[in-house]
Amino acid sequence: MRRDTAIQSFLDYLVTERGLGLRTCQAYGSDLQKVATHFFGEDSPARWQDLSTEHLIAYLDEQRKAGQKPSSIARCLASLRGFYRFLVDEGVVGKDITSDLQNPRVRRPLPQTFSENDVIRLIEAPDCETPSGLRDRALLELLYASGLRISEACGLRPDSVHWAGDYLVVMGKGKKSASFPFTSAPKRRFRNTFKMEGPPLILKIAAPPFCRHPREAPLEEDCIPAFEDLCVAVWPAAPSITS
Repeated sequence: MRRDTAIQSFLDYLVTERGLGLRTCQAYGSDLQKVATHFFGEDSPARWQDLSTEHLIAYLDEQRKAGQKPSSIARCLASLRGFYRFLVDEGVVGKDITSDLQNPRVRRPLPQTFSENDVIRLIEAPDCETPSGLRDRALLELLYASGLRISEACGLRPDSVHWAGDYLVVMGKGKKSASFPFTSAPKRRFRNTFKMEGPPLILKIAAPPFCRHPREAPLEEDCIPAFEDLCVAVWPAAPSITS
């Protein structure tokens, strides 16, 4: 299996078999591409099975000396662990060279939170005179009222919504389903703003001609940057809403 092919096969596995989100897979892919660039030149005949535990220890130590945060190094190690387990299962390598590697100590800071006034300002920030503003307002109200992750809200489909029962059923991480409350205020705005049509990750704005075409990019790709911009505009020191 070629080096780049191995990485892509692993990422496909994470999506189809493990049910991991787009941003998680992108982070894993970025980590593995950096490792590949470090060890394999364009004309290098080296393969993933040619690396050893010592190679990875040296690489991670270089990252630490270069100023990488412990959390970034820990994520890179998690990417490598998952990748090599996949390669072992696929018969590409005979041994998992990451099994003896230890995680760096990661300091967990206390989480930042929004105040009630900050939340109100954030929800009211979208311009409801525009289609994207209507969309953002509806999704922000839903996120606040239900506790959904952004990726879960953007992945809603028609059978996710139980209008009579006031709850949503969503597919979360690891393809596990969970129920969330769907109260009257976000329900009313959601019903008026969106048509629950199309495949997962596609929510169409109800009023034509602003309907999103099913072939367009998932809402997650443009909602997350938009929400982050709103947070910064409302509160410059805002915690990330995607964490």
